[in-house]
Amino acid sequence: MHHSHSLRSMILDSDAYLAERRRIAANVRAEVARRGVSQSALAELLGMNQAGISRRLSGRIDFSASEIAALAEYLSVPVNAFFNTPALAEGGDAA
Repeated sequence: MHHSHSLRSMILDSDAYLAERRRIAANVRAEVARRGVSQSALAELLGMNQAGISRRLSGRIDFSASEIAALAEYLSVPVNAFFNTPALAEGGDAA
């Protein structure tokens, strides 16, 4: 049976994908900021230029799985730290 996605579901999937990419980028930025790590240090770690790391940190392009793994190790955080929904800045109750 051939199953085709409607344009609406493809757009919704695309929006969810972009939102996830931005969330991962925001979580990476937060961990990097917490540790005071420079973008140039991250670029060197991941073997890319400044533009490459900047595009990833801004959420314009994806981090690869191996880049996420390298960042987690370098920043001493579990990989899933990058995938969690960021805590609310105030009033968040992490029971």
